[in-house]
Amino acid sequence: MNRFSVDLVRLQNLCSYNYQRLHRILSRSQGDEIRLAWDHGSLSMEVHQLSMHTWQLRVCLNSLDQRWAPRMDLQVHLYHDARMAEVVAVQRLRPIPARNRYPNHQGMAADEKSQINEFLAEALTHCLRQGAYLSATL
Repeated sequence: MNRFSVDLVRLQNLCSYNYQRLHRILSRSQGDEIRLAWDHGSLSMEVHQLSMHTWQLRVCLNSLDQRWAPRMDLQVHLYHDARMAEVVAVQRLRPIPARNRYPNHQGMAADEKSQINEFLAEALTHCLRQGAYLSATL
């Protein structure tokens, strides 16, 4: 049985691209909250904690059809000095290890951290292509 190993370069690149995507979205906002919507759902972001080098965001993705795509609640850290954004918690479970033993009692994949950061990348890309701003409030 082959042991899973983390593709660190791929994960770092993914986190760098997510930082760029989030920066584009957040730069259009004048406040600590932003909400985007499209035909099949919405995304809301709220800045929870600010420091000089790190921001903590709560990113919520909602689908109009909850059976097909349930609500996702992500906690994302933006590291400004490294220009990276990393999902650190999903559905308020934390932390997400880079590598999990599989099978496990949480039902996490061996590469859960990579998968959830890839999911964020796809959601942010969709928002940038399809999203319409509903509100940007302080």
